[in-house]
Amino acid sequence: MRFLEMLENPLAGPQGEVWRNTVPPYTEDFDAYLDAEWFSIKASKDNARWREHVNPLTKTKDPNVLQSLWKDINLVSCSCVYVRNSSSTS
Repeated sequence: MRFLEMLENPLAGPQGEVWRNTVPPYTEDFDAYLDAEWFSIKASKDNARWREHVNPLTKTKDPNVLQSLWKDINLVSCSCVYVRNSSSTS
């Protein structure tokens, strides 16, 4: 509880108000984070492709299964890059 107060107290004062209303700079690192987040969400929604490879997880001990899993993951990530690039140029 005390730790939470230590975090919240600076935000409760006038400087906290200024900080909350300040728009942070949009950097390349932040853009890369947003891209990674988007790719992750897209790949996790497309789990039907890889679910059979990892259920049960012990299947991934087989090198052939693991190679097939990475092949599917790479296909999804490549299609995400294509879709993302296509939508950003429109």
